[in-house]
Amino acid sequence: MTELATPLSASLPAMTKHLAVLERAGLVTTAKKGRQRYCALTAAPLRDAAAWLAEHGAYRGDRLDALTSYPKENPS
Repeated sequence: MTELATPLSASLPAMTKHLAVLERAGLVTTAKKGRQRYCALTAAPLRDAAAWLAEHGAYRGDRLDALTSYPKENPS
């Protein structure tokens, strides 16, 4: 935990909270051995998310582009 927190200038309690959220999301696993806590990235959910974004990203981007141009085309 200290190795993760130090470069980010984060406190250990803050890092613990962030990692707890990632762990609940299934993105990180943690294990405690003695006084040390070890963290590991769980890649499968990230691959699933990346695949979904790759599949739907272009569609969503087009829709957002259309939304931003709407006020210009339809002034009140």
